[in-house]
Amino acid sequence: MPAFPLYGADVLSAGLSADLLAAGYSSGALQYDVSALSADLCAALRGTATGAAGVRGLYSTDASNYRVVADLVVVPADVEDLVAAVQITSKAGAPIVLRDSASES
Repeated sequence: MPAFPLYGADVLSAGLSADLLAAGYSSGALQYDVSALSADLCAALRGTATGAAGVRGLYSTDASNYRVVADLVVVPADVEDLVAAVQITSKAGAPIVLRDSASES
């Protein structure tokens, strides 16, 4: 199951989708309580949700020249966990970025 880092408004504001803009989001409007979201995710999921610096650092790079550190990293245990995590995260107003191993095999 892929992990998904959660990035703050400072990272995503420049690339907001038309759907988010239509919903009333604008640059800097994506504000959410990271601690509360982490607690909600930890309570609801069988997988992991963490704001640990080391884990966030592991998911901050890819094959590009950019390094963006997430607010949280969620690793769902199964599809049901993924659905619950997306629902909880969406309700909190936090952005979601899906990442996987990036392999092409």
